[in-house]
Amino acid sequence: MTMAGPPKNPVIAIVGTTGTGKSNLAVSLALSLHEKYPNCPFEVINADAMQMYAGLPIITNKITAEEQMGVPHHLLGCVGVTDEAWRVSKFVTEARDVMQNIWARGGVPILVGGTFYYLQSLLFDRSLVGEKAKDGPPEDALKDENNIQAQKTSELDDMTTPELYARLHEVDPIMAGRWHPNDRRKIRRSLEIWLQTGKKASDVYAEQQQDDQRNDGDTVVDSVGGLAYPSLFFWTHTSRDILKQRLDARVDKMYVSGLLDEVSQLYRTLQDVEAEYGKQPDQTRGIWVSIGFKEFKSYLERLAEGCAVETELREMLEGALEETKSATRQYAKAQLKWIRIKLLLALRDAAATGNLWPLCTDYADNKQRWKGDVVEPAVKLGEAFLTGISLPKQETELAQPLLELLEPKRQYDLGKRRDLWVTKTCDVCQVTATNDIEWAKHTQGNRHKKLMKKQRLQAENEERRAHTELNTEGRRQPSRQG
Repeated sequence: MTMAGPPKNPVIAIVGTTGTGKSNLAVSLALSLHEKYPNCPFEVINADAMQMYAGLPIITNKITAEEQMGVPHHLLGCVGVTDEAWRVSKFVTEARDVMQNIWARGGVPILVGGTFYYLQSLLFDRSLVGEKAKDGPPEDALKDENNIQAQKTSELDDMTTPELYARLHEVDPIMAGRWHPNDRRKIRRSLEIWLQTGKKASDVYAEQQQDDQRNDGDTVVDSVGGLAYPSLFFWTHTSRDILKQRLDARVDKMYVSGLLDEVSQLYRTLQDVEAEYGKQPDQTRGIWVSIGFKEFKSYLERLAEGCAVETELREMLEGALEETKSATRQYAKAQLKWIRIKLLLALRDAAATGNLWPLCTDYADNKQRWKGDVVEPAVKLGEAFLTGISLPKQETELAQPLLELLEPKRQYDLGKRRDLWVTKTCDVCQVTATNDIEWAKHTQGNRHKKLMKKQRLQAENEERRAHTELNTEGRRQPSRQG
Protein backbone atom coordinates (compact mmCIF):
# COMPACT_ATOMS: atom_id res chain seq x y z
CA MET A 1 0.00 0.00 0.00
CA THR A 2 1.25 3.46 -0.90
CA MET A 3 1.01 6.55 1.22
CA ALA A 4 -0.57 9.53 -0.46
CA GLY A 5 -0.69 11.62 2.70
CA PRO A 6 -3.77 12.60 4.71
CA PRO A 7 -6.41 14.20 2.48
CA LYS A 8 -7.15 17.90 2.80
CA ASN A 9 -10.79 18.67 3.68
CA PRO A 10 -11.97 15.03 3.74
CA VAL A 11 -15.63 14.04 3.66
CA ILE A 12 -17.32 10.79 4.63
CA ALA A 13 -20.74 10.26 3.03
CA ILE A 14 -23.26 7.56 3.89
CA VAL A 15 -25.86 6.64 1.28
CA GLY A 16 -28.50 3.94 1.16
CA THR A 17 -32.23 3.55 0.91
CA THR A 18 -34.54 4.48 3.73
CA GLY A 19 -34.56 1.91 6.53
CA THR A 20 -31.02 0.59 6.02
CA GLY A 21 -29.36 2.15 9.06
CA LYS A 22 -27.65 5.24 7.61
CA SER A 23 -28.15 7.40 10.69
CA ASN A 24 -27.06 4.64 13.07
CA LEU A 25 -23.89 4.06 11.08
CA ALA A 26 -23.11 7.78 11.06
CA VAL A 27 -23.24 7.90 14.85
CA SER A 28 -21.32 4.63 15.34
CA LEU A 29 -18.66 5.75 12.86
CA ALA A 30 -18.29 9.18 14.45
CA LEU A 31 -17.87 7.70 17.94
CA SER A 32 -15.47 4.94 16.86
CA LEU A 33 -13.25 7.21 14.77
CA HIS A 34 -13.20 9.84 17.51
CA GLU A 35 -11.82 7.21 19.88
CA LYS A 36 -8.93 6.68 17.47
CA TYR A 37 -8.46 10.40 16.75
CA PRO A 38 -9.36 12.16 20.04
CA ASN A 39 -8.36 15.61 18.75
CA CYS A 40 -10.48 15.28 15.62
CA PRO A 41 -14.22 16.02 15.94
CA PHE A 42 -16.47 13.93 13.73
CA GLU A 43 -19.81 15.66 13.16
CA VAL A 44 -22.87 14.66 11.16
CA ILE A 45 -24.49 16.86 8.50
CA ASN A 46 -28.04 15.95 7.60
CA ALA A 47 -28.78 15.66 3.87
CA ASP A 48 -32.41 14.58 4.15
CA ALA A 49 -34.82 17.29 3.01
CA MET A 50 -37.66 16.13 5.27
CA GLN A 51 -35.51 15.92 8.40
CA MET A 52 -34.57 19.58 7.99
CA TYR A 53 -38.06 20.53 9.18
CA ALA A 54 -38.51 21.43 12.83
CA GLY A 55 -40.68 19.14 14.91
CA LEU A 56 -42.54 16.23 13.30
CA PRO A 57 -40.06 13.57 14.46
CA ILE A 58 -42.31 10.67 13.47
CA ILE A 59 -43.34 11.53 9.92
CA THR A 60 -39.75 12.59 9.07
CA ASN A 61 -38.21 9.63 10.93
CA LYS A 62 -35.76 12.03 12.51
CA ILE A 63 -32.94 10.72 14.69
CA THR A 64 -33.65 11.51 18.35
CA ALA A 65 -31.30 13.32 20.73
CA GLU A 66 -30.78 10.05 22.60
CA GLU A 67 -29.89 8.21 19.38
CA GLN A 68 -27.37 10.93 18.49
CA MET A 69 -25.36 9.85 21.55
CA GLY A 70 -23.69 13.22 21.90
CA VAL A 71 -22.47 13.41 18.31
CA PRO A 72 -23.14 16.92 16.94
CA HIS A 73 -25.73 16.96 14.14
CA HIS A 74 -26.16 19.89 11.75
CA LEU A 75 -29.00 21.01 9.42
CA LEU A 76 -31.44 18.94 11.44
CA GLY A 77 -34.78 20.54 12.34
CA CYS A 78 -33.62 23.93 11.05
CA VAL A 79 -36.52 24.84 8.72
CA GLY A 80 -40.02 25.88 9.81
CA VAL A 81 -42.95 23.89 8.46
CA THR A 82 -44.36 26.92 6.64
CA ASP A 83 -40.96 28.18 5.44
CA GLU A 84 -40.05 27.94 1.78
CA ALA A 85 -38.56 24.56 0.94
CA TRP A 86 -34.80 24.60 0.46
CA ARG A 87 -33.62 24.38 -3.10
CA VAL A 88 -30.42 22.55 -3.97
CA SER A 89 -28.33 25.72 -4.09
CA LYS A 90 -29.55 26.69 -0.61
CA PHE A 91 -28.58 23.32 0.79
CA VAL A 92 -25.14 23.46 -0.88
CA THR A 93 -24.53 26.94 0.56
CA GLU A 94 -25.51 25.95 4.10
CA ALA A 95 -23.75 22.58 4.02
CA ARG A 96 -20.51 24.11 2.78
CA ASP A 97 -20.59 26.67 5.57
CA VAL A 98 -20.91 23.86 8.13
CA MET A 99 -18.20 21.79 6.45
CA GLN A 100 -15.78 24.74 6.44
CA ASN A 101 -16.44 25.25 10.13
CA ILE A 102 -15.76 21.58 10.92
CA TRP A 103 -12.56 21.53 8.85
CA ALA A 104 -11.37 24.74 10.51
CA ARG A 105 -11.55 22.92 13.85
CA GLY A 106 -9.59 19.97 12.47
CA GLY A 107 -12.65 17.78 12.13
CA VAL A 108 -14.31 15.56 9.55
CA PRO A 109 -17.91 16.02 8.35
CA ILE A 110 -20.04 12.90 7.91
CA LEU A 111 -22.84 13.52 5.42
CA VAL A 112 -25.91 11.32 5.74
CA GLY A 113 -29.39 11.47 4.28
CA GLY A 114 -31.72 10.23 1.61
CA THR A 115 -32.07 13.34 -0.58
CA PHE A 116 -29.40 12.18 -2.95
CA TYR A 117 -29.50 15.05 -5.41
CA TYR A 118 -28.46 17.25 -2.47
CA LEU A 119 -25.45 15.03 -1.89
CA GLN A 120 -24.49 14.81 -5.54
CA SER A 121 -24.73 18.58 -6.00
CA LEU A 122 -22.52 19.09 -2.97
CA LEU A 123 -19.85 16.46 -3.56
CA PHE A 124 -19.37 16.48 -7.33
CA ASP A 125 -18.04 19.31 -9.49
CA ARG A 126 -20.46 20.62 -12.13
CA SER A 127 -23.52 19.00 -10.53
CA LEU A 128 -25.24 22.37 -10.26
CA VAL A 129 -26.39 23.62 -13.65
CA GLY A 130 -24.31 26.33 -15.27
CA GLU A 131 -21.56 26.47 -12.66
CA LYS A 132 -17.82 26.19 -13.08
CA ALA A 133 -16.13 22.87 -12.45
CA LYS A 134 -13.05 23.96 -10.58
CA ASP A 135 -13.52 24.13 -6.81
CA GLY A 136 -17.29 24.36 -7.21
CA PRO A 137 -19.32 27.56 -7.42
CA PRO A 138 -18.38 30.52 -5.22
CA GLU A 139 -20.45 30.87 -2.06
CA ASP A 140 -21.47 34.43 -2.96
CA ALA A 141 -22.70 33.23 -6.35
CA LEU A 142 -24.90 30.64 -4.69
CA LYS A 143 -26.32 33.16 -2.25
CA ASP A 144 -27.00 35.59 -5.08
CA GLU A 145 -28.76 32.79 -6.94
CA ASN A 146 -31.12 32.29 -3.99
CA ASN A 147 -32.10 35.98 -4.17
CA ILE A 148 -32.50 35.85 -7.93
CA GLN A 149 -34.74 32.83 -7.65
CA ALA A 150 -37.06 34.61 -5.28
CA GLN A 151 -37.30 37.64 -7.56
CA LYS A 152 -37.57 36.01 -10.97
CA THR A 153 -39.58 32.91 -10.25
CA SER A 154 -42.40 34.26 -8.09
CA GLU A 155 -44.66 34.23 -11.14
CA LEU A 156 -44.46 30.43 -11.17
CA ASP A 157 -45.94 30.06 -7.69
CA ASP A 158 -49.55 30.62 -8.72
CA MET A 159 -49.44 28.55 -11.90
CA THR A 160 -50.97 25.09 -11.98
CA THR A 161 -48.82 22.14 -13.02
CA PRO A 162 -50.51 21.91 -16.47
CA GLU A 163 -49.89 25.64 -16.93
CA LEU A 164 -46.23 25.24 -15.99
CA TYR A 165 -45.87 22.33 -18.39
CA ALA A 166 -47.52 24.26 -21.20
CA ARG A 167 -45.20 27.18 -20.53
CA LEU A 168 -42.14 24.93 -20.59
CA HIS A 169 -43.35 23.32 -23.80
CA GLU A 170 -43.59 26.80 -25.29
CA VAL A 171 -40.10 28.01 -24.28
CA ASP A 172 -38.16 24.73 -24.22
CA PRO A 173 -39.95 21.82 -25.97
CA ILE A 174 -36.88 19.59 -25.70
CA MET A 175 -36.85 19.85 -21.91
CA ALA A 176 -40.64 19.46 -21.77
CA GLY A 177 -40.16 16.14 -23.54
CA ARG A 178 -37.80 15.09 -20.76
CA TRP A 179 -40.26 15.42 -17.88
CA HIS A 180 -43.54 13.77 -17.00
CA PRO A 181 -46.42 16.29 -17.33
CA ASN A 182 -47.20 15.83 -13.62
CA ASP A 183 -43.63 16.29 -12.33
CA ARG A 184 -44.09 19.83 -11.09
CA ARG A 185 -40.73 20.11 -9.34
CA LYS A 186 -38.62 19.28 -12.39
CA ILE A 187 -40.82 21.26 -14.77
CA ARG A 188 -40.53 24.28 -12.54
CA ARG A 189 -36.77 23.88 -12.18
CA SER A 190 -36.38 23.93 -15.97
CA LEU A 191 -38.42 27.11 -16.14
CA GLU A 192 -36.34 28.64 -13.36
CA ILE A 193 -33.15 28.02 -15.33
CA TRP A 194 -34.69 29.80 -18.31
CA LEU A 195 -35.84 32.74 -16.19
CA GLN A 196 -32.52 33.07 -14.35
CA THR A 197 -30.08 32.60 -17.22
CA GLY A 198 -32.09 33.60 -20.29
CA LYS A 199 -31.11 30.25 -21.78
CA LYS A 200 -33.16 27.14 -22.33
CA ALA A 201 -32.42 24.46 -19.77
CA SER A 202 -31.84 21.99 -22.59
CA ASP A 203 -29.18 24.30 -24.07
CA VAL A 204 -27.50 24.78 -20.69
CA TYR A 205 -27.30 21.02 -20.15
CA ALA A 206 -26.04 20.50 -23.70
CA GLU A 207 -23.30 23.12 -23.25
CA GLN A 208 -22.26 21.59 -19.95
CA GLN A 209 -22.14 18.13 -21.45
CA GLN A 210 -20.10 19.34 -24.40
CA ASP A 211 -17.61 21.02 -22.06
CA ASP A 212 -17.36 17.86 -19.98
CA GLN A 213 -16.75 15.43 -22.81
CA ARG A 214 -13.27 13.99 -22.95
CA ASN A 215 -11.71 11.69 -25.53
CA ASP A 216 -10.59 8.29 -24.28
CA GLY A 217 -8.95 6.71 -27.31
CA ASP A 218 -11.72 6.31 -29.85
CA THR A 219 -14.47 6.69 -27.25
CA VAL A 220 -16.13 9.85 -26.00
CA VAL A 221 -16.86 9.59 -22.29
CA ASP A 222 -19.42 11.82 -20.59
CA SER A 223 -18.22 13.32 -17.32
CA VAL A 224 -19.91 15.18 -14.48
CA GLY A 225 -16.52 16.33 -13.30
CA GLY A 226 -14.47 14.98 -10.42
CA LEU A 227 -15.17 14.91 -6.74
CA ALA A 228 -15.26 18.37 -5.21
CA TYR A 229 -13.54 17.04 -2.06
CA PRO A 230 -11.69 13.86 -1.10
CA SER A 231 -14.68 11.64 -0.28
CA LEU A 232 -15.28 8.16 1.07
CA PHE A 233 -18.74 6.71 0.47
CA PHE A 234 -20.44 3.98 2.49
CA TRP A 235 -23.55 2.35 1.06
CA THR A 236 -25.80 0.69 3.62
CA HIS A 237 -27.58 -2.04 1.67
CA THR A 238 -30.36 -4.36 2.86
CA SER A 239 -31.72 -7.28 0.86
CA ARG A 240 -35.08 -6.60 -0.78
CA ASP A 241 -37.27 -9.01 1.18
CA ILE A 242 -35.74 -8.06 4.53
CA LEU A 243 -36.07 -4.36 3.70
CA LYS A 244 -39.74 -4.75 2.75
CA GLN A 245 -40.54 -6.35 6.10
CA ARG A 246 -38.49 -3.73 7.94
CA LEU A 247 -40.18 -0.79 6.21
CA ASP A 248 -43.69 -2.17 6.75
CA ALA A 249 -42.89 -2.73 10.43
CA ARG A 250 -41.51 0.80 10.70
CA VAL A 251 -44.72 2.33 9.34
CA ASP A 252 -46.74 0.27 11.85
CA LYS A 253 -44.47 1.54 14.62
CA MET A 254 -44.85 5.12 13.38
CA TYR A 255 -48.62 4.78 13.52
CA VAL A 256 -48.55 3.44 17.08
CA SER A 257 -46.13 6.21 18.10
CA GLY A 258 -48.46 9.01 16.95
CA LEU A 259 -48.18 9.37 13.19
CA LEU A 260 -51.83 10.31 12.88
CA ASP A 261 -51.41 13.12 15.43
CA GLU A 262 -48.54 14.62 13.45
CA VAL A 263 -50.41 14.31 10.16
CA SER A 264 -53.44 15.99 11.75
CA GLN A 265 -51.19 18.78 13.02
CA LEU A 266 -49.84 19.30 9.49
CA TYR A 267 -53.36 19.34 8.09
CA ARG A 268 -54.39 22.06 10.55
CA THR A 269 -51.30 24.06 9.60
CA LEU A 270 -52.31 23.75 5.95
CA GLN A 271 -55.76 25.12 6.76
CA ASP A 272 -54.27 27.97 8.83
CA VAL A 273 -51.99 29.00 5.95
CA GLU A 274 -54.91 28.98 3.54
CA ALA A 275 -57.01 31.06 5.94
CA GLU A 276 -54.22 33.61 6.40
CA TYR A 277 -53.09 34.00 2.80
CA GLY A 278 -56.24 33.07 0.90
CA LYS A 279 -54.53 30.17 -0.86
CA GLN A 280 -52.85 26.91 -0.02
CA PRO A 281 -49.05 26.56 -0.17
CA ASP A 282 -47.43 24.66 -3.03
CA GLN A 283 -48.10 21.06 -2.01
CA THR A 284 -45.70 19.62 -4.59
CA ARG A 285 -42.68 20.68 -2.52
CA GLY A 286 -41.40 20.68 1.00
CA ILE A 287 -42.99 18.94 3.95
CA TRP A 288 -46.26 18.57 2.03
CA VAL A 289 -44.79 15.77 -0.08
CA SER A 290 -43.57 13.82 2.95
CA ILE A 291 -44.63 10.20 2.91
CA GLY A 292 -47.56 9.91 5.30
CA PHE A 293 -49.15 13.32 4.88
CA LYS A 294 -50.45 13.00 1.34
CA GLU A 295 -51.54 9.40 1.97
CA PHE A 296 -53.66 10.40 5.01
CA LYS A 297 -54.94 13.68 3.59
CA SER A 298 -58.13 12.28 2.05
CA TYR A 299 -58.96 10.60 5.34
CA LEU A 300 -58.47 13.85 7.25
CA GLU A 301 -60.61 15.78 4.75
CA ARG A 302 -63.39 13.26 5.07
CA LEU A 303 -63.07 13.29 8.85
CA ALA A 304 -63.31 17.10 8.88
CA GLU A 305 -66.58 16.95 6.94
CA GLY A 306 -68.14 15.25 9.95
CA CYS A 307 -70.65 13.18 7.97
CA ALA A 308 -68.74 9.95 7.33
CA VAL A 309 -69.82 6.77 9.09
CA GLU A 310 -67.39 4.89 11.29
CA THR A 311 -66.95 1.95 8.92
CA GLU A 312 -66.05 4.28 6.04
CA LEU A 313 -63.49 6.14 8.14
CA ARG A 314 -61.97 2.90 9.37
CA GLU A 315 -61.60 1.64 5.80
CA MET A 316 -60.05 4.94 4.72
CA LEU A 317 -57.65 4.84 7.66
CA GLU A 318 -56.55 1.30 6.87
CA GLY A 319 -56.17 2.27 3.21
CA ALA A 320 -54.02 5.28 4.12
CA LEU A 321 -51.77 3.08 6.22
CA GLU A 322 -51.29 0.63 3.35
CA GLU A 323 -50.65 3.50 0.92
CA THR A 324 -47.97 4.83 3.28
CA LYS A 325 -46.28 1.45 3.32
CA SER A 326 -46.46 1.19 -0.46
CA ALA A 327 -45.11 4.74 -0.93
CA THR A 328 -42.24 4.01 1.45
CA ARG A 329 -41.28 0.90 -0.52
CA GLN A 330 -41.48 2.82 -3.80
CA TYR A 331 -39.29 5.56 -2.35
CA ALA A 332 -36.68 2.99 -1.34
CA LYS A 333 -36.81 1.55 -4.85
CA ALA A 334 -36.21 5.02 -6.36
CA GLN A 335 -33.29 5.64 -3.98
CA LEU A 336 -31.70 2.34 -4.95
CA LYS A 337 -32.08 3.22 -8.61
CA TRP A 338 -30.27 6.51 -8.02
CA ILE A 339 -27.35 4.73 -6.35
CA ARG A 340 -27.15 1.95 -8.98
CA ILE A 341 -27.18 4.43 -11.87
CA LYS A 342 -26.42 8.07 -11.08
CA LEU A 343 -23.99 7.67 -8.19
CA LEU A 344 -22.10 4.74 -9.71
CA LEU A 345 -21.79 6.50 -13.07
CA ALA A 346 -20.73 9.76 -11.40
CA LEU A 347 -18.04 7.94 -9.44
CA ARG A 348 -16.94 6.10 -12.56
CA ASP A 349 -16.63 9.36 -14.47
CA ALA A 350 -14.69 10.85 -11.56
CA ALA A 351 -12.36 7.80 -11.56
CA ALA A 352 -13.42 7.14 -7.96
CA THR A 353 -15.38 3.88 -8.01
CA GLY A 354 -12.99 2.52 -5.40
CA ASN A 355 -14.29 5.13 -2.95
CA LEU A 356 -17.74 3.49 -2.65
CA TRP A 357 -18.10 0.60 -0.22
CA PRO A 358 -21.38 -1.29 0.17
CA LEU A 359 -22.07 -2.70 3.63
CA CYS A 360 -24.66 -5.40 4.30
CA THR A 361 -27.18 -4.22 6.91
CA ASP A 362 -29.49 -7.24 6.78
CA TYR A 363 -28.84 -7.89 10.48
CA ALA A 364 -29.05 -4.33 11.75
CA ASP A 365 -31.10 -5.48 14.76
CA ASN A 366 -28.36 -7.90 15.85
CA LYS A 367 -25.74 -5.93 17.78
CA GLN A 368 -22.92 -8.39 17.11
CA ARG A 369 -23.65 -8.67 13.39
CA TRP A 370 -24.10 -4.89 13.12
CA LYS A 371 -20.70 -4.37 14.70
CA GLY A 372 -18.94 -7.07 12.68
CA ASP A 373 -20.67 -6.59 9.30
CA VAL A 374 -21.01 -2.82 9.28
CA VAL A 375 -19.23 -0.75 11.92
CA GLU A 376 -15.83 -2.49 12.06
CA PRO A 377 -15.31 -2.58 8.26
CA ALA A 378 -16.38 1.06 8.01
CA VAL A 379 -13.97 2.13 10.77
CA LYS A 380 -11.11 0.22 9.15
CA LEU A 381 -11.75 1.87 5.79
CA GLY A 382 -12.23 5.25 7.46
CA GLU A 383 -8.83 4.98 9.13
CA ALA A 384 -7.13 4.13 5.84
CA PHE A 385 -8.88 7.00 4.09
CA LEU A 386 -8.01 9.60 6.73
CA THR A 387 -4.37 8.57 7.02
CA GLY A 388 -3.87 8.57 3.26
CA ILE A 389 -3.30 4.83 2.88
CA SER A 390 -4.61 3.48 -0.41
CA LEU A 391 -7.93 1.76 0.09
CA PRO A 392 -7.92 -2.01 -0.43
CA LYS A 393 -9.24 -3.54 -3.64
CA GLN A 394 -12.96 -4.10 -3.50
CA GLU A 395 -12.52 -7.36 -5.41
CA THR A 396 -10.51 -8.85 -2.54
CA GLU A 397 -12.53 -7.43 0.36
CA LEU A 398 -16.18 -7.71 -0.66
CA ALA A 399 -18.39 -10.78 -0.85
CA GLN A 400 -19.71 -11.47 -4.33
CA PRO A 401 -23.29 -10.20 -3.67
CA LEU A 402 -21.90 -6.84 -2.52
CA LEU A 403 -19.37 -6.72 -5.33
CA GLU A 404 -22.13 -7.22 -7.90
CA LEU A 405 -23.87 -4.11 -6.58
CA LEU A 406 -21.00 -1.99 -7.87
CA GLU A 407 -21.87 -2.74 -11.49
CA PRO A 408 -24.08 0.13 -12.76
CA LYS A 409 -27.60 -0.93 -13.66
CA ARG A 410 -27.26 1.07 -16.84
CA GLN A 411 -24.11 2.20 -18.63
CA TYR A 412 -25.27 5.76 -19.25
CA ASP A 413 -27.12 8.55 -17.46
CA LEU A 414 -30.48 9.05 -19.13
CA GLY A 415 -30.26 12.75 -18.33
CA LYS A 416 -27.47 13.04 -20.90
CA ARG A 417 -29.11 10.99 -23.64
CA ARG A 418 -31.28 13.59 -25.36
CA ASP A 419 -31.91 11.15 -28.18
CA LEU A 420 -33.99 9.08 -25.76
CA TRP A 421 -36.08 11.96 -24.44
CA VAL A 422 -39.61 11.51 -25.73
CA THR A 423 -43.01 11.76 -24.08
CA LYS A 424 -45.51 9.07 -25.02
CA THR A 425 -48.92 8.43 -23.48
CA CYS A 426 -50.67 5.07 -23.53
CA ASP A 427 -54.36 5.85 -24.05
CA VAL A 428 -55.30 2.34 -22.95
CA CYS A 429 -53.57 2.47 -19.57
CA GLN A 430 -53.50 6.27 -19.13
CA VAL A 431 -49.76 6.09 -18.45
CA THR A 432 -47.19 8.62 -19.65
CA ALA A 433 -43.57 7.63 -20.30
CA THR A 434 -40.80 10.19 -20.70
CA ASN A 435 -38.30 8.06 -22.59
CA ASP A 436 -38.08 5.02 -24.83
CA ILE A 437 -36.83 2.83 -22.01
CA GLU A 438 -39.87 3.53 -19.83
CA TRP A 439 -42.15 3.16 -22.86
CA ALA A 440 -40.71 -0.25 -23.76
CA LYS A 441 -40.96 -1.37 -20.15
CA HIS A 442 -44.60 -0.28 -20.00
CA THR A 443 -45.67 -1.83 -23.31
CA GLN A 444 -44.00 -5.11 -22.35
CA GLY A 445 -45.57 -5.17 -18.89
CA ASN A 446 -48.31 -7.57 -17.86
CA ARG A 447 -50.79 -4.83 -16.96
CA HIS A 448 -50.53 -3.23 -20.41
CA LYS A 449 -50.84 -6.58 -22.15
CA LYS A 450 -53.92 -7.50 -20.13
CA LEU A 451 -55.61 -4.19 -20.84
CA MET A 452 -54.73 -4.42 -24.52
CA LYS A 453 -56.20 -7.92 -24.65
CA LYS A 454 -59.31 -6.70 -22.84
CA GLN A 455 -59.68 -3.81 -25.29
CA ARG A 456 -59.22 -6.16 -28.25
CA LEU A 457 -61.85 -8.58 -26.92
CA GLN A 458 -64.25 -5.72 -26.30
CA ALA A 459 -63.71 -4.49 -29.86
CA GLU A 460 -64.28 -7.99 -31.23
CA ASN A 461 -67.45 -8.37 -29.15
CA GLU A 462 -68.70 -5.01 -30.36
CA GLU A 463 -67.99 -6.01 -33.94
CA ARG A 464 -69.84 -9.32 -33.52
CA ARG A 465 -72.74 -7.56 -31.85
CA ALA A 466 -72.96 -5.02 -34.64
CA HIS A 467 -72.76 -7.79 -37.23
CA THR A 468 -75.51 -9.76 -35.47
CA GLU A 469 -77.76 -6.71 -35.24
CA LEU A 470 -77.19 -6.01 -38.93
CA ASN A 471 -78.15 -9.57 -39.89
CA THR A 472 -81.19 -9.49 -37.64
CA GLU A 473 -82.31 -6.20 -39.13
CA GLY A 474 -81.84 -7.64 -42.62
CA ARG A 475 -84.08 -10.60 -41.87
CA ARG A 476 -86.78 -8.30 -40.57
CA GLN A 477 -86.93 -6.32 -43.81
CA PRO A 478 -89.79 -7.56 -46.09
CA SER A 479 -88.61 -8.95 -49.35
CA ARG A 480 -89.56 -6.92 -52.38
CA GLN A 481 -91.28 -8.62 -55.29
CA GLY A 482 -90.36 -7.54 -58.78
